[in-house]
Amino acid sequence: LLVAIFGVITYFEFLLRPSLASDLALQETQNSLYYLLQNRRAISFFGWPNSLAGYLLLFLPLAIVLPFHFKKSHQKALAIAFLFIVTVCFLYTVSFLGWLSFLLSTIVILPFFWNNLGVKDWSKEKKRMFFYGALMFFVLFIIVILRKDMLSSLSPRISYYKAAFELLWKN
Repeated sequence: LLVAIFGVITYFEFLLRPSLASDLALQETQNSLYYLLQNRRAISFFGWPNSLAGYLLLFLPLAIVLPFHFKKSHQKALAIAFLFIVTVCFLYTVSFLGWLSFLLSTIVILPFFWNNLGVKDWSKEKKRMFFYGALMFFVLFIIVILRKDMLSSLSPRISYYKAAFELLWKN
């Protein structure tokens, strides 16, 4: 939770202080900090957005499940706040591969646990909450794709993966 909170703080620090990006000393270093200042992405303690997205990806399933698990309203409220903070920080990393990893793992794992979740026995409120949560993640994923113009960078990535798999297959 602290990592996610600090990630959101770093995002807004870069957003609220655009003068940091024009600092000549930072421009001369040509390192990742200057890149992050120019592109305004959350980094938290990790120093790189993709690392933060991978770390948050470990906690995102837990954050999603907690509101369904708790019975008391104040516990649900805290769980929803936790989910909100982790999701916002995950969004501010603007990590395409982080989001793609989350969506693919959800698509692969969800059918195995669908019956264990007891969806048939859920109340309308839980089903509605699940639907809105899934819709929220889908919309956020679309926002990340549109913001970073990831569709244009997807073609070279596919050709890199294809070449790597061909080399692995030959050897």
